Order: sequence, then C-alpha cells, then structure tokens
Amino acid sequence: MGPIKTKRRSNKIKSKKRSQSIKKYRITIHPKDFSEGLYQYFKRMKLNKKHNFINFTTDIKNDKIIFSFQSRINRHYNSDPLWEDIHCKELILSDTMIVKTECVIGSFHKIFVKGFHNLHEYIQSIKKNKTDKKDHQLLFDLIFKNQLFLKNKNLINHNLDVKTLHFKFV
Repeated sequence: MGPIKTKRRSNKIKSKKRSQSIKKYRITIHPKDFSEGLYQYFKRMKLNKKHNFINFTTDIKNDKIIFSFQSRINRHYNSDPLWEDIHCKELILSDTMIVKTECVIGSFHKIFVKGFHNLHEYIQSIKKNKTDKKDHQLLFDLIFKNQLFLKNKNLINHNLDVKTLHFKFV
C-alpha cells in the first residue's frame, strides 16, 4: 500500500507542477489604442518570477485585436544569431530602438528587435523603465503598420527557435 500512496501523491505533484508551468494572459485591444494599450498592459503585467519567457498569438475579431499570452520557462533555442547574422533591412527608430525589418523568411514576414532575447526580457525592460514609452510606441506603431500593410495577417511572437526578439506575421 505504501508505494501506491506515494505514486498517487507523485502524480498529483506532477499535475500541479504542469499547471504552474504555463501562465496565460489575455487582452483585447482596439487598433486605435494598439501601442498605448500594449504599453499600459506590459507596465502592469504581473510576471511569474520563476518564468523567463512569454509568447503570444493574436486574432482579429470585430475590429479588435485579441492577444493571448503564455508565460513559461524556456532555456533552449535552436539559434542564437549575432545581429549581423540577421540579413534584413536595418531600421533605426531611435538611438535605443533598432530593428531589422522587411524580412521575408519562407511565407512569414518578420521584424527583429535589437538588444532583447525574447518578449519576457522586453516586458521587464518596460517595467524597469529601461525601455521608455516613446521607443515602445515607435516599435509597435511599425508593427501595426506592417500588419495593416500585410492585409491584417495575425501577429505572433513565439520566439522558441531564435534567441532574438522577433515578431512574425502569419
């Protein structure tokens, strides 16, 4: 009887750990509030202190953009390119916000952001006032213009393969 109780307790612990391993967030933003709404959301977002990674998908419904975020731990990337290894058009938005854009890789259009490994790092930078509202707005205004140009394709950030913050339109 001892091993059965231990096994059941062990399964409960594993199940509890799995449910704590991913935290989900959700926000709906109107396009006219795209940059400002995300900035305010990132400022007040409660990050799981044990996690080091956040990704999101979007869905466009009734003239609103629904962001679904997931927070978790990710320590493995397939690629950690140097900035010079990303062969796309560099665009200097400000002294502290540089991106590479017009990246068409496969059927995806991507925007890479210099200085960040992933969205979790970017959000922490906003929360610690290292990335200011102006830089955030420059970046997300560019992202929004690209989304409109690309005929309202969905914007995602999964950042699981490449250790450079980037956004993708699918």
